[in-house]
Amino acid sequence: MKIRRILASSALAGVLGITAMTGASALSLGDLASADKLGTELINNASCSDVRGALDALNAANGGRIYNKETTRNELVQNLRQVTGNTGNPTDLTTLAITKYTGQVADRALDCKIVKPNPALPFGSSEVNTLLNDFGPQIFELSS
Repeated sequence: MKIRRILASSALAGVLGITAMTGASALSLGDLASADKLGTELINNASCSDVRGALDALNAANGGRIYNKETTRNELVQNLRQVTGNTGNPTDLTTLAITKYTGQVADRALDCKIVKPNPALPFGSSEVNTLLNDFGPQIFELSS
């Protein structure tokens, strides 16, 4: 059981950089679709203890900058993005993959009650808040 947890935690942590590690520019569209499906399935099917284990491992490796008991879903996305060094071209496949997977990991962490929900906004839904948080930086970069 411990080996399974270690493997699942490693896979979950690794999925954040799956496209970068496999050399996205050299992959075919079919390979990318398969890798995306695998990454999404790993995140969505991870147990809450595996998600917590992966986030705890990342937290330990990054000086506790990933999450704490007060971290919201959007803050987790931003923290995960920072440790991946995601500052590249907004249309780069690696950047888009990291954007997608950090959002999915944060959603799973929210489902598992590892992080808090985003605060309610007086002018819009939390879904709009989440979309702007996840994809806003890429949209801003494209417009400049």
